[in-house]
Amino acid sequence: MLTLAEKLLLIGLNDETGKVHYQASTALPYGLAGAVLADLMLLGKVELQGKNIVVVDPKPVGQPIFDKALHIINKTPRKRNAKYWVQRLKRDLKTLRQDVLTLLIEQGILKEEKRKILGLFETRTYPAVDGEMEEQVKEKLRVLVLQPTEIEENKELAQERTLVLLSLVNACDLLRQVFDRQEARVVKKQVKHLTKDVPVSKAVKEMVDAINASVVLAITSAAVVTSSSSSSN
Repeated sequence: MLTLAEKLLLIGLNDETGKVHYQASTALPYGLAGAVLADLMLLGKVELQGKNIVVVDPKPVGQPIFDKALHIINKTPRKRNAKYWVQRLKRDLKTLRQDVLTLLIEQGILKEEKRKILGLFETRTYPAVDGEMEEQVKEKLRVLVLQPTEIEENKELAQERTLVLLSLVNACDLLRQVFDRQEARVVKKQVKHLTKDVPVSKAVKEMVDAINASVVLAITSAAVVTSSSSSSN
């Protein structure tokens, strides 16, 4: 079974270019950190206590990305909130995106292609080997939202992880990669309602708010730097 980070990155990559969709480029690094945090919650390793994320089971999972994140959270003496951990894991798991890409390549879902621009600069892209896995992930999201009667018939489609993934996809501005334009507008308004009964809903809301706040901060900081650079020139 793919992790939330693997599913989110699959949706975040443009199948044709093998690069991250432009509109998600700022949010996706924070989204991947949030996805790791969400999976640790769903695995019962951490939980939201008040406003803070707390380790409740420090035993390793056996998955390097999860174990590194769990170790970072567990060794930090002060309790911290979701916003802190989304930003901290985005910073400290320096190779998170590449690690997730590697996992997808090892499973034969993506491939790495290298080429040089102007014969000098090497660029790497990650197109899909076969889009079946990504389509399965997207189809679960579509059925969850657009065919609710089927959810009652097949509870597996309404599983927590799919609802959490929907929140992460929305936070990373990737709904249009799953739904058409009109559907995406409707789904955007429904996300909070759809996820309100999820056992980890409060924690997910905290993470989504943290991702959004981090994106705003990153964009604001970049604008300040650009403005300062322009003024100095």
